[in-house]
Formats: sequence, structure tokens, C-alpha cells
Amino acid sequence: MQLFWALVLAHLTADFLQPAALVRWTKRSAWGLAAHVATYAALTTLVLAGRGWSWWPWLALLVATHLAIDRTKIALDRRLGTGSFYVLTADQLLHFCVIAYVAFVGLAGYGASPLLSMLPADPAPLESVTAYVTVTFTVSIVVFEAGRTFAPDPVGTKVASWAWRLPGMVERTLAVLLAHAGLYPLAPLAFAFSGYRLARDWATSRRRRDVIELGVSAASTVVVAATMLR
Repeated sequence: MQLFWALVLAHLTADFLQPAALVRWTKRSAWGLAAHVATYAALTTLVLAGRGWSWWPWLALLVATHLAIDRTKIALDRRLGTGSFYVLTADQLLHFCVIAYVAFVGLAGYGASPLLSMLPADPAPLESVTAYVTVTFTVSIVVFEAGRTFAPDPVGTKVASWAWRLPGMVERTLAVLLAHAGLYPLAPLAFAFSGYRLARDWATSRRRRDVIELGVSAASTVVVAATMLR
């Protein structure tokens, strides 16, 4: 499990913690996509390096499939426009399937790399870090794409800026912290700001989008807390 979570964390870091400028470059240029995939390859190499030579084919598989999946996602995003939520979901599911295959089948039974050897044998801390990265950065994009797909803004699509993303990131992180501490009844209180915003906008055209974004944000937090935290 430790290898799986380390590969997932490398993937999430490359996909969701990249600078906005690199995201824009990746979408409009093959060189930008190459830079993104190179970042992913470097992070994944840190996780796998030191397993003799047996890890090289699996690194090549991870990098090649990441490139192929991302190229397809970019092409579909350009074609579908407001259907990006479906594309994003399929994109991430494919990435996770490949990672799971490599971790549990391709490299099953191999010893830990030097990097993983420095970490505790218990994978729980790594799972927790992955959970917090997921609810802060990854789910921000999921929420944005869900709102854009199911409640498009007739005035124009807003940008997923840090000013827009930060409140949700804080809410989800606080909710997971409360769940991690065993204070489950208090976790819903973390979404008080989104609840207030929904009540404020209830009589406006923003209501549908607020409902979708709050629902996806809360549901994603529940899934992450239930599957990644022990």
C-alpha cells in the first residue's frame, strides 16, 4: 500500500499543484504538455528509483500512459467545452487504474526504494498526506468543473482563481481534520461559509451552481475521509 499511495501522491502533485501558467501552457502547446509530463516523470522516478533495473519498464508505462491520457483529455476538453467534468473524472480514473496496476501487480513483492525506506512502514501517514492534498487541491478542480458543466454561467465561465478556491479548500481541510480527530458530528459545521453563501444566493441565478458546488465539495470530502483516513 505504501508504494500505491506514494505513486498517487506523485500523480496528484504533478496534476493539481502545478502553477497556473504551466496549466495554460500544457493546454495550448505540445511543449507545455511535455513539461508537465516531465514533472510527473521526475516525481515518479523519486518514488521508484533504487529497485535495481526492474522499475524502469513500469516507470516508462506510467509516463507513456500519463502522456496519452492527458493528450486525449486536452483534445476532448477543446471539443466538449462544458463537458469537462466527465472528461476530468474519466481522466483521473484511468490514471488511478494504471497506478494501481503498477503498484499491486507490476511491482508487487519488490523491496522499497531508498525514498520509501526512509518513511514509516505504516502507510497511514502517507495516506493522510494524500487525503489532505486531495481535499484541498484536487477537489477544488473537481468542484469547479462540476459547476461549469452542470450549471454553466450565462455571463461566461469564471476562472478557478485562488480567491475562489481558497474558502472551499479551508472548509474541506477543516472537515477532514475534524473527521481525523474523531469529531464526526462537528465536520458538517466546516461548510458553514458555503451554506451561508447558498442561503444568500438562494433567490438568484447562482443558486443552482452553489448547490452543485457545495454538494460535490461535501460529498468528495466524505469519500476522501472514509477511504483514506484511519
